[in-house]
Parts: sequence; C-alpha cells; structure tokens
Amino acid sequence: MLWKWYKDDPQVCHYIFGTMHTASENAYKFVALAEKYIVSSALYAAEMDLHAATGSDLTSHFRLEDGNDLASLYKPKHYTKMRKVILKSFGIDINGYKDFSPFFITNMLAGLCAKPVRPEALDHHLWKFALEAGKELAGLESMEDQISILGRIPMDFQVRSLRSAADNISSFRKKINTLDDQYGRGDVKGLYFGARSSLGVIRQLMTTERN
Repeated sequence: MLWKWYKDDPQVCHYIFGTMHTASENAYKFVALAEKYIVSSALYAAEMDLHAATGSDLTSHFRLEDGNDLASLYKPKHYTKMRKVILKSFGIDINGYKDFSPFFITNMLAGLCAKPVRPEALDHHLWKFALEAGKELAGLESMEDQISILGRIPMDFQVRSLRSAADNISSFRKKINTLDDQYGRGDVKGLYFGARSSLGVIRQLMTTERN
C-alpha cells in the first residue's frame, strides 16, 4: 500500500501510503512499513490536519439541522425495525444518536464491522507517530474542505444507505469485511472497484472531485 514518486527534483523522494479509517487487524497490517518511511521523511501529510479536527467540535457537523432527528427521516415502522436490528447486531441503540445524520451512523457501524483490535483508527495512530517522531505535520484537505464535503452528501442518499444496511446486516458486514480483507492483502484494484461501487450517487464527490 506504499508508493514512491518524484515531482521535480530526482533527489527528493515522496511517499504515498494508503490508510484505512478503521482499527482492524488488516488496517494495521502495514503499519511498521509506514512508520519506517515516516521516520525517514521530513513531513507527514494526512488526509486532513488532525490537530484541527481534535481542536474543534467535528461531530457537530454530523448533527442534523433545523430541529430534525433521526426518527423523523423514516416511517415509524421502518425506524422501529431498524433500531431493533442495529441494537441486536451491534449493541448500539440509535435512539442515543437521534441528533446525528444517517451518514454518521452508517460509518460508525462500518467501523464496528471491521473488528477493531486497536484503540484508534490507523490514520490517527500514524499522525501521533509522526508527531512523536518530531515530523512537520500537514493536511491534504482542510477542515473547511471536509465540512463542505459532508454538507454536499444528499440526505436521501444517507437515509437509503442506513436503511439498506439495517435491512441486510449480513450483506453490509460482508461488504465491509471484504474491503478490510482486500486492504490486508494489498489488493488495490479490488479496493478501488469495491469502494467505488458502494458510493452510488456520491461517487464523483468522494473520488473524482477529491482524489
């Protein structure tokens, strides 16, 4: 999951390392390799400046607006069923997250599917490692960029995605675990097509316009 490239000066090498926003065993499979090259680099740039994210209430941008709550986005029978299934499958009562967007909850469930074995996601671990190694730190995207992207994810897509996950938990788990396994095997092509197909109407926003 590591690439080397040169921009202008052939004596200056840059590295790109693909991370997972999870804390699974597969996510950490290449962590020693990443740390090795962080130590030999002058600057570490994550997807975003995690200092800025830590210093602000990032979760506030995942909250629903205009007095809405999660239950109001679904028919009562659909919400009741979804709550029951998620509670049984993950031990999470979504009533405790009624102020949060469906996108936030779907991503939280995805993180649980990937069987966390570490206290923090890989990208957070590497940021702390680089900080402790005394490296200059930067973010490829700003907090404002990330917040703008969140605001452009259509609510109807978020609503459908969460309900689809709850309607077929086994399929949802399988998709997440397949991506997790592909990362662990270094299957970049499989990861690309698997992640791309799951994005639906936000594919252009999350890939073409960002990466």
